[in-house]
Amino acid sequence: MAPGENNVRPSEHSGKSLGPYRVLGEIGRGGMGVVLKAHDPALDRSVALKVLSPQLAKDDNFMKRFMLEARAIAKLDHPGIVQVYQVSEDKDTVFIAMQFVHGQPLSAIIDEKGKLT
Repeated sequence: MAPGENNVRPSEHSGKSLGPYRVLGEIGRGGMGVVLKAHDPALDRSVALKVLSPQLAKDDNFMKRFMLEARAIAKLDHPGIVQVYQVSEDKDTVFIAMQFVHGQPLSAIIDEKGKLT
């Protein structure tokens, strides 16, 4: 899900903490918010944080969708799907902490190779 390390860009979150995670930078944006690369100091590993935009966090329908997505992904166990570690809120910032996977974004692979089988 998360792009490789060389695609990490500075963000307004860089250097700050979200829950127990230290944010390193931004790795992507989407319709629901931003994806950040962060460090989990307790387990000394990189994680991806999917952060819901502040505007959407105030909308009950979007919050329900965000939580459903987190719960659905957390129930899956497959090598092609990232693991969800935590769903949390820190200072009105709602996020999903998940496995950080080195590599290219799926959109870049599809642009390069076309439709996948």
